[in-house]
Amino acid sequence: MDDLIKEMAEQIQMSQEDIKCFCQSMLNSMKKDGLTIDQLDRQAVEAYAVAAVKKMQSFTNTYFTNPEARKKLQEKVINDLHCDTN
Repeated sequence: MDDLIKEMAEQIQMSQEDIKCFCQSMLNSMKKDGLTIDQLDRQAVEAYAVAAVKKMQSFTNTYFTNPEARKKLQEKVINDLHCDTN
């Protein structure tokens, strides 16, 4: 599986960690929706991938257009990084 992630990351010029985060986002949504392994097929994965992209687009739009939301996210990242280094 790591080889697949590595190959995909190289093809779309993203880090392996970013690909894994995208996959985790889809998995989180699937779990939240109660999707079972029996319901999972390529069509379901495609639908969740599209939904994950739309969520990221919405996030990006909010980040760049809402100064208060941007400030809160920046503070969270700084705080989390600070906690990780101590």
